[in-house]
Amino acid sequence: MSWKTIRLAILVILGLALAAVPGLVGCGGAETEKVNVVVGSLADFSGAASSAVVPTVDAYEEAIIYYQEKDPIKGVIFDFPHYDHQLNYAKTKDGYDFLKSQGMDFLYCMGGTERDILASFVAEDHMPTFGSYATDLTLALPFIYTQTPTQTWGSEAQMQWIAETWDYSGGPPKIGHQGWALSTSDEIQLGIQNALDDPDYAGKFNFVAFDKATMTNAAWTASYAKFKNCDYVFVSSVGNSLSTFVSQMRSLGYQGWFLSGCNQFPGYWTAVQATTPAASLYKCGYAWWGPILGSDNPADWYQDMLATIKVNHSDWAKRLTSTGPISGWHMGYITWDVIRRAVEKVGAENLDGDAINEAFLTYEKNFEGTGNVFKITANRHTGLWTHQMVVWNVDSSKWEVTADGKWYDPLVVPE
Repeated sequence: MSWKTIRLAILVILGLALAAVPGLVGCGGAETEKVNVVVGSLADFSGAASSAVVPTVDAYEEAIIYYQEKDPIKGVIFDFPHYDHQLNYAKTKDGYDFLKSQGMDFLYCMGGTERDILASFVAEDHMPTFGSYATDLTLALPFIYTQTPTQTWGSEAQMQWIAETWDYSGGPPKIGHQGWALSTSDEIQLGIQNALDDPDYAGKFNFVAFDKATMTNAAWTASYAKFKNCDYVFVSSVGNSLSTFVSQMRSLGYQGWFLSGCNQFPGYWTAVQATTPAASLYKCGYAWWGPILGSDNPADWYQDMLATIKVNHSDWAKRLTSTGPISGWHMGYITWDVIRRAVEKVGAENLDGDAINEAFLTYEKNFEGTGNVFKITANRHTGLWTHQMVVWNVDSSKWEVTADGKWYDPLVVPE
């Protein structure tokens, strides 16, 4: 017997007992007891990644609350316990166990590394798990779902953009990659390599080097020596490493492009701006799946997010300098919608991991402002696949989609 069944039985017994006590039941009868759906968040709330994580989780939970108030899932209330692993992955399993002790029914786990660690545990527990981007390991594992595919697809899109926009009169562009010692860098490098190996792009690129620094590296003179003549440098680190790399490379004389994935520049652009003169932030870009912050995108869910964040946070202008809120709000909407569909099928009293999992496996929705319909299939547990190129406009101090507005598909998509 599951804990949810036991909990419901206790509530029913208590309800019957209270109904038998005079004065506790109004003329309309006893109020129906609601099922408490516990959505746990496992993330870095105070460590090096927290400046991007906290606004994302806030938006995620605000979206669930917003849509639950706007269109309530009958018989359901939500709780949101957190566990802060402080970017220490050794705490991942402890955090998962803590959230289970809080009665967790659904795990919101943004990071791919954490989901890799927990893959066998969430499968054994039938714990629906949702996060921002997939890894190759978890792309089709049971009970794990993501908003976007591996970061491989983002770098593939950027390599396609380079090939389409480069002037080849002087030969192919020189490309480098400054990464760090985490799986994110390997995924981005895989996307670069996929483009290098693709017959359609033979001779289109001159790849210089892939360098992996330590997480604490703050001196980039050696990297400058490797990459100073590159036309494009992919940067796949985050936080302080990202900001010091951009700042020092510019101060040392690098004049080419910096390209990042959707977890680099968008999440840590404020840190980059704090360390690099504004006039030096030319030729910075990233690949992205949805509306651009600061844009006038008319998508209803995007406008709902903007209005809610402005109401709920006095620092709303600062929060809206990164894409974290967009990502979190979008995932919150999907979480609410998946649970709504599961409840409609089995009833709130019968809601469990299997019911939520089935709702994920059949989920399909067209979100305006994104490049494709969000659709889950059995072999790809991630919904949004296409990317646009977004570049920083130094004159207007805004991120803008490139003039062609083209959406780039991955080179290979699992069926």
